Amino acid sequence: MPCQWVKTKQFGWYYDDKTPWGQIVHHYGRWFWDQQIGWAWDPGSQFSPGWVVWRSSPEWTGWAPMPPDQAFQNMSADQFNSSNQWIFVETAKFNAGCDATQPAPVERIPVLLRQTKWITAVEYVDGIVVIVLPPYLIGPFVNVQIGFGPWPAWFMVQMMMNSNFVWQKTLNANVANVCTPSNAK
Repeated sequence: MPCQWVKTKQFGWYYDDKTPWGQIVHHYGRWFWDQQIGWAWDPGSQFSPGWVVWRSSPEWTGWAPMPPDQAFQNMSADQFNSSNQWIFVETAKFNAGCDATQPAPVERIPVLLRQTKWITAVEYVDGIVVIVLPPYLIGPFVNVQIGFGPWPAWFMVQMMMNSNFVWQKTLNANVANVCTPSNAK
């Protein structure tokens, strides 16, 4: 959702999902699109203010999910130029907290990809990669407290380890099924 991006002093632009699980699924893991199951979350233990890549211009600002197991510094705009996973909003509305704004229609995204600049500026804050957006992106400013919500930290660590184990086991089983001929004994 466009209206959940807020500017913070410590982490720059931060995806501020107020649901009980929001801090976990948007900051400790990544989202990706799977043709068979749709959107899926790949749990992780590394924090990010938002696991996304950015494009921007004074007129439009957009973001797309960063694939699991990829470092921002190793990605290029070419990986995302034909992506249908982008969300773009008018920069002026993004700056205003985008109350009641709608993302740009999907058919406009190819044009917006050509009209916006791939953001590459990063800085490190306490070992965390923070993407630095252009100064014309001012947005609502908030102070966030990073934590695990209503769950104790030990529970979340165990849940992420279990989810990752189940995810990897399921993924490996699916790969084995795809790679094994149906008539194999």
